[in-house]
Amino acid sequence: MRTDFQHLLIQEDTHVLKITMNRPEVFNAFNDTMLDELGEVLEAAAEDEAVRCVILTGAGRAFGSGQD
Repeated sequence: MRTDFQHLLIQEDTHVLKITMNRPEVFNAFNDTMLDELGEVLEAAAEDEAVRCVILTGAGRAFGSGQD
């Protein structure tokens, strides 16, 4: 699974995939790029039999603040 995203940080551990939305300057508001990246990661995780748990979190003080 690729991990070089513009607005996401990806950490893989045994059977756990942690996705951190990384736009803290706008409280992790979604934009088109982040939505595309998130879709790509979640599709890859769904196809990866080693991934049993996905954790979605936000960098900084907020999980998310909506859509740009």
